[in-house]
Amino acid sequence: AILFCSHALSWGGATHKVINKEAVKHLPGSLSLFSNNTQWISDHATDADTRKGSDPAEGPKHFIDIDDYAEFKTGTLSHDINVLIAKYGSSKVTSIGLVPWATIWSLDSLTQTLRRGDSTKALQFAADLGHYVGDGHQPLHVTSNYDGGQSGNSGIHSRYETTMMGTYLSQIIVTKDQVHFYEKPIDFAFTYITRGNDLVDSILHADNYAKATAGGSTSGAVYYAAMWEKTGAMTKIQIQTATVDLASLWFTAAVNAGLISLTSVSSAGEIQPRFELFQNYPNPFNPTTTISFSLGSASNITVKVYNLLGEEVETLVSGNRSAGIFRVQWKATGVASGI
Repeated sequence: AILFCSHALSWGGATHKVINKEAVKHLPGSLSLFSNNTQWISDHATDADTRKGSDPAEGPKHFIDIDDYAEFKTGTLSHDINVLIAKYGSSKVTSIGLVPWATIWSLDSLTQTLRRGDSTKALQFAADLGHYVGDGHQPLHVTSNYDGGQSGNSGIHSRYETTMMGTYLSQIIVTKDQVHFYEKPIDFAFTYITRGNDLVDSILHADNYAKATAGGSTSGAVYYAAMWEKTGAMTKIQIQTATVDLASLWFTAAVNAGLISLTSVSSAGEIQPRFELFQNYPNPFNPTTTISFSLGSASNITVKVYNLLGEEVETLVSGNRSAGIFRVQWKATGVASGI
């Protein structure tokens, strides 16, 4: 059907720097601390990775093997780290990974430093927050099959996030979008982590396709061109979303620190809405694909699938949605291919 490595690694350093730098463009202009220091925030996007060499507690902050929790599969996973530690023990929770809570710890520190006017430390926490948000949007950082060892795709981690991204990063174009205030940032972090986990199988499928295309090789231009063919659209959305989500958490910190009010930003019209339907992925697919769309403001929307005869096949979304970026999966089971 068609519709029109290891945990020691993370998004390649260049990608982290792009995420931090491009996130600033989504902020209202009144947050001059960020706009005046965009290059610094970008340059220090990889400081968290550098600390791994001297701080043994740093590594687990960059990932979460979220599917190792049985509750994740049933949708009952607690977002409270204390609840999980009480049940599994600190060592187990740490070994599974801490990225959602590391994100919140940095957010809280950013809020406090902004509140007391310590711009030097605030910038460092802003840069670190960007790194953890970036890691949370890297699908292979939110699964126990992070390097493909469970599926015959060993080495996919580095191939996807470092080598492929190093080749195609220039094709990532981030467009200005709308930031949001989140009253419960930890729930928000788990939302984008869960969405990232949904993309893991698409990356593994792309790796198998690229290997077949390249005659069994997992290196060279043919392999990586095929990988990008299959994952490029998805990756572009993930990077775009990472920048908006990072800017939204910076914005949330600024609001909580008293630097800016939600009312003043809204009335000033500094945030421009954007409506867009993104390319589905994977594409082609069998039998499931993900369709993403963004809303610049709360809207009553409908998302429907039609066949080539113009006949309605299925309604995927119907009703009110808040502003933001959304994804919906379509399982085309029982739908004839080719039409």
